[in-house]
Amino acid sequence: MCDYHLDGHYLRDLYSRQLCADPARLSYAFTQRMYPLNSFVQRLTLERKLEGHEGCVNCINFSPDGGLLASGSDDLKVIVWDWSRGTPVTSFDSGHVANVFQIICTVLSSSGSMMSTKRVAHHNDSAHKLALEPDSPHVFLSCGEDGGVMEVDLREDPPKRKRILICRSPKNTRIALYSIFIDPSNYNYFAISGREQFARIYDRRMLSEVTDNSSQSCPEPVKKYCPHHLVCVA
Repeated sequence: MCDYHLDGHYLRDLYSRQLCADPARLSYAFTQRMYPLNSFVQRLTLERKLEGHEGCVNCINFSPDGGLLASGSDDLKVIVWDWSRGTPVTSFDSGHVANVFQIICTVLSSSGSMMSTKRVAHHNDSAHKLALEPDSPHVFLSCGEDGGVMEVDLREDPPKRKRILICRSPKNTRIALYSIFIDPSNYNYFAISGREQFARIYDRRMLSEVTDNSSQSCPEPVKKYCPHHLVCVA
């Protein structure tokens, strides 16, 4: 592995990052060049060990300000930590009946307390991923092994939820979905991937609500990507 040493290049990069007229651009370049280096990786040490779950910890997520860390586990519990002190702020039963595989830590109110949990959407099979709109913590998308994508708005009571897509193969069979992500530069676009060769990008403006028992064919995505070695299989 190529590495930098304290021969002037390392210090020059630090100096340039601090004085650059476009710090965001140079900071990204600095990160890309420096973080993979052996000299950085070998300096990593255990900062804090958080103990509280009774099962495998499957997911963690920092709050937007970095002060809190939320974790989800096979024990079906969610723990919110003050990670810098190594102490839990709150712990509660997630309400799930199977393993918790993703968690997103965000702020919906200023009360600082957790009053209750409630189910705001329901897939007909395991749901693995959520995607939160970057500037709107009240709106998120979810995907599941039932092939469905759901849009949920927590600002309404009860929360507004609708199924906007059922992903299907050319043979009209449902495709289990394992990942979803909203484009941070245009919230109308989202990407999904699952038990097939393709990663698909859809535009929410081009989708309408569908019922779970709908047998209609899957809308065409805006873009569809596939690794070259799998194109012939697709």
